[in-house]
Amino acid sequence: ELHSDHQVTRLVTGDILDIGEGFMDRAAENTGVQLVRPLWNLPRTQVLDLLAALRIEYVVTLTHLEKIPQALSNKLLGKPITRDYLLEQFGWYDAEYATDVRNSVDWAGEYGEMHSMVVDCPMFSCRVVHTGSQTAVQVTPYGSYCYLVPDAINMLPKDASE
Repeated sequence: ELHSDHQVTRLVTGDILDIGEGFMDRAAENTGVQLVRPLWNLPRTQVLDLLAALRIEYVVTLTHLEKIPQALSNKLLGKPITRDYLLEQFGWYDAEYATDVRNSVDWAGEYGEMHSMVVDCPMFSCRVVHTGSQTAVQVTPYGSYCYLVPDAINMLPKDASE
């Protein structure tokens, strides 16, 4: 439908690894939509540097609590993410917590640790702004997740100079 109804010819993803056993390839197969993965197989530090250089701003919207504990999730959710901020947060360690996040969390969330959303970049005509920073926890058969529950999400047009 994307191709036939909306003339979409390319689907650009932030995928770095093939965690889903070819899911995205299968989803795009025979659709007329080309799958584009500009970050494919890049080292995480290079991805973070590239996002900064391209002025791509993003926030974490969901964390998997078995991989990132609640205290750290609360520091990540809804906050603007930078390489330095991730270095600071993932340096976190608590001997009481079962997982040492310093060595077990993929900075890009490629193993389901977290999900993110781009809120601004030079290609956007509007900036995505959320207000409120409440979070909620949902327990599913697949695990417990903490996610951002904004009070509101707005699209703010940019000035021509941006």
